[in-house]
Amino acid sequence: MENTNHVSEIPMSSSPKKLTGLLSKLSFGILTALLFLIPFFFIPSSLVSFQISKSVLVMVGVVLAAIFFIINLIKEGKVTVPKNLFFLSIAILPIVFLISSIAHGAQAVQLIGYSLDSGTVAFVFFATLLLYLVTESFEKKEHVFKAYIAFFASFVVVGLYQLLRLLFGPDILSFGLFTTSIGNLVGNWNDLGIFFGLSTILSLVSLEMLSLSRLYKTILYSVFAFSIFFLMFVNFVTIWMVLAVFALIFFVYIISFDKFSSSEKFVEGAVSGEGHLHTRKISYNALALLVISVLFVIAGQTLGTKISSVSKINNIEVRPSWGTTLTIIGSALKDNAIVGTGPNGFTQAWLVHKPAGINESLFWNTDFSYGIGLIPTFFVTTGVLGIVAWVFFFVMFILVGVRAIYYSLSDLFSRFLITSSFMAALFLWIMSVLYVPSTATFALAFFFTGLFAANLRREGLLKVKTLSLVNHPKLSFVSVLVLVALLICNVTLGYFVIEKVVADVSFQQGVSVAQTGQNLDVAQNYMVKAVGISNYDKYYRGLSQVNLLEVNQLLSKPGATPESIKDPFQQTLGSAIENARQATLVNPTNYQNWLALAQVYASLVPAPFAIPGAYENAKAAYESAQRVSPNDPTIVLLLARLEVAHKDLEKARVYANQAVEMKKNFADAHFLLAQIEASEGNVAKAIPPLQTTLILSPNNPGLFFQLGLLEYDQKDYASAIDAFARAIIQVPDYANAKYFLGLALQKTGRVADALQQFKEIAVSNPDNVDIKNIITNLEAGKDPFANVPAPKNHPEKAATPPLPQKN
Repeated sequence: MENTNHVSEIPMSSSPKKLTGLLSKLSFGILTALLFLIPFFFIPSSLVSFQISKSVLVMVGVVLAAIFFIINLIKEGKVTVPKNLFFLSIAILPIVFLISSIAHGAQAVQLIGYSLDSGTVAFVFFATLLLYLVTESFEKKEHVFKAYIAFFASFVVVGLYQLLRLLFGPDILSFGLFTTSIGNLVGNWNDLGIFFGLSTILSLVSLEMLSLSRLYKTILYSVFAFSIFFLMFVNFVTIWMVLAVFALIFFVYIISFDKFSSSEKFVEGAVSGEGHLHTRKISYNALALLVISVLFVIAGQTLGTKISSVSKINNIEVRPSWGTTLTIIGSALKDNAIVGTGPNGFTQAWLVHKPAGINESLFWNTDFSYGIGLIPTFFVTTGVLGIVAWVFFFVMFILVGVRAIYYSLSDLFSRFLITSSFMAALFLWIMSVLYVPSTATFALAFFFTGLFAANLRREGLLKVKTLSLVNHPKLSFVSVLVLVALLICNVTLGYFVIEKVVADVSFQQGVSVAQTGQNLDVAQNYMVKAVGISNYDKYYRGLSQVNLLEVNQLLSKPGATPESIKDPFQQTLGSAIENARQATLVNPTNYQNWLALAQVYASLVPAPFAIPGAYENAKAAYESAQRVSPNDPTIVLLLARLEVAHKDLEKARVYANQAVEMKKNFADAHFLLAQIEASEGNVAKAIPPLQTTLILSPNNPGLFFQLGLLEYDQKDYASAIDAFARAIIQVPDYANAKYFLGLALQKTGRVADALQQFKEIAVSNPDNVDIKNIITNLEAGKDPFANVPAPKNHPEKAATPPLPQKN
């Protein structure tokens, strides 16, 4: 008997379903737009750095997509929870960065950095969240296909822009930012190469694994050909090597799967849906890419030279070598094995552990922020925890990827999506190991990994569990509470990042005003605003430098005396000291903060503004800088100069010699040694270090002039003539060099040549009575200083040059 006591099912209103559908579409649309914009987006302002603009784009896109995604989860009442090690390996990454940062005090430079740097906690968090959002939002094949269309559309923008610059030069569409031949929309020159390497791989896989109409095949062949064309101009050997390996592997893969077709039709005429099988036993496209790649690996330097001569493009980029990076990793792990130096802290490890031989190279004073590659850099900054986390992620990614591309799928279009997304992501991750890509390129690695994970989820290759929150009130309450908390945290973190960007823009405005010599009060106001928003050490350091510029303005005022400027001088100098000291408190591990403080005190050591305690404070600050950067010869040289100002020449000589020991070819240290010897009257001892200085710095006419004076004083007139002549070769109107050259020539009996020098000086100094007197004496066959009383008859002994011109 039928039971009539049933409860009728009430149909739900379509409004909630429409709303959840709209929220889902908004999240998907934002992420698709983000993929399209990342490669070429920038803010056309010199006040906003290129990398900051892209980092902010990624952050804003992720925050907006996350807002709609979380609201949609709350509306739907169900949550998808991954049940696999692959997603666990991804989730661990930001946690490891956060742990490392907390262990080192959770400084702002580690959490967010100055410009949302790729090595900060915030960026890794946003990048990981981006990967998860892409996985959830691109659940359908149509979604992934649209993502590819967005990427290829971005390729068109970047490619056309770069083609115009190749044809018409760097002045075209420079926007005041891309003023060099290597300027581009993606990042640095090699980042552009990575972008075209990515488009090469995607177009190659698409050509080989899809049955395309003639139109779309022509489009993809154009993308493939132009990608290789641009790669030739970039000519980054690492990319060629990686592409060669990829081409070889894909060539073998195509042979092992000789039947590819698509079973669905997504775009009119783009993907054939007739269901026929098209046999491809050999991929001639992959073979062509392999041959070209190997050719540029073998003869890349020769070919690159020819291409550079035609295109006038030269790119020089310096990174620590693999050997040096491994040395830094090993040394950093000895200092703090578990958590490393802290996020964004590679420079700290570099300063302490850089090889001694670096000081003899051209890059001795370069503070590298990264090693040979981005991922090896993270090994330094996050320690063993980071190493384990990244190795775990890569192992899971490769294992899942290899298993997926060989998995038996009846839908060949799904096989294409899995293979292409895996190869694209793998290429970007390999480049992140071998190179230091920009934040934009690094974000693309997470994006394409998210596409790969979405494809795997759709095909059931990654297990997930869907939890319904509607039928479990307690679970619903807790989950909604957690989701709301995540939403608030996400928005709050985004707000803090925007706040940091506003502060950085204000600081750059202050720097710009100060550099152009405009109103220093305006520059100071900009920097004070920056400090008020973000408590960063470089802002305080900048304020201290502006204060010192104000001090110089006071000293250069007409008629200024120590008494007349005493009060403003003391007040401004006190501000300079306080701001520099604040910088050391905010970040005591940055040696530049200690140098800023030391140099303020050092300016108060010599007369007439010497104050008690300035020498001791300056020395203590220099020594603090030296503890942070123990292998920097510049700090030792500054200590030597401090001792000179303190009139302790013996200590100054010791420090200067230490600087030379640290860097044999340190021209400034050799010159200081020469000055010390000369000031003590040891002219003969001063000449060798000055000669060494000139060997190391041969394009300094002022040093040749100083050497000539010393040799003239030692009556080595022949050597003096050579030194003065070399100064004049570099600066033809060097009047003081001509003056002493004329005197040296007269001493060697070359009176006519000497007279010629003084007549040339008279042309540029027609009212100089002393020059006229010397000419008269020489023409009369007399000594240049006949009837000239002491001390004017010995100009080489004077404290200042005889002529007002300075060179």
